[in-house]
Amino acid sequence: MNTDAISALESALPYDPDAPLRPGIERTSEELQVSVSWLRYTGIRKRRVTSILVEPEQGGPCPGLVCLHEARTSFLSEARALAADGFVSLLIDAPAMRPEPYTVKPDLHDPKSVRASYLQSIGDVRRGFDVLAQLEAVDRRRLGYVGRHYGADLAAAVAVLEPRVKAVVSIAGMPRQSGFWRESKHPMVMKRTEELGRRGVERLADAIADFDVITVIENAALIDWLFQFVIEDDLILSADTERLKRVAPEGARFSFHEDGRSLESIRPETERRRWLEEKLLLPP
Repeated sequence: MNTDAISALESALPYDPDAPLRPGIERTSEELQVSVSWLRYTGIRKRRVTSILVEPEQGGPCPGLVCLHEARTSFLSEARALAADGFVSLLIDAPAMRPEPYTVKPDLHDPKSVRASYLQSIGDVRRGFDVLAQLEAVDRRRLGYVGRHYGADLAAAVAVLEPRVKAVVSIAGMPRQSGFWRESKHPMVMKRTEELGRRGVERLADAIADFDVITVIENAALIDWLFQFVIEDDLILSADTERLKRVAPEGARFSFHEDGRSLESIRPETERRRWLEEKLLLPP
């Protein structure tokens, strides 16, 4: 078991479960069998997190999900469908996507800044689980995490640092972000290399290596996993996907779809909804 990366992340993450959340609701809309609230709460480092809370009208106890892509609205339609199934979902903005004055954008020229933004996201997700835990309608024994792209890149780190997580859906996440920056010939890497230089890109890769799914997932053996990928994804190295299959916990499900990178079409969305129902909807 690789505990060095986990220890490094734990020591760097200023998470305090007893810190006040100071939740504030901007507005709430009541829809057919669903309530949607635009919510702010205090994340780590006392920074405000912008989020959307989607709840079913029916009473609990309900399973709860924290969802992270880049922008909170990315999961909104799916969260409405999940609410109809009996889930409570908290959709949070990544730090760089929050409206002013809450925006926290990393400086790619400063690897420490990038690492700090990753830690901010993970800490704010953990505080999101604190928000769910305070809701009477949520069953604290049935909590899950859903990440797409950026949120999926951080899925393993979230899972091993947050002990309340029971199930994780990873949507088109990079199994090894650091390897992408070091080895890929993708235009995004070429552009960053022109801006930062080869040494600058190496420093960036070093700063985020502790978050690599492949590096830390073996510490999450007791969590149920669903990995969804696009069949042809130029951002993900096929060798990394195969390696992830070898190190993932026993029983992890892998699926590959002919779809866009967001995997928002009916088939992958239905797959993850049914999977979440199987893993979390019935009381333990």
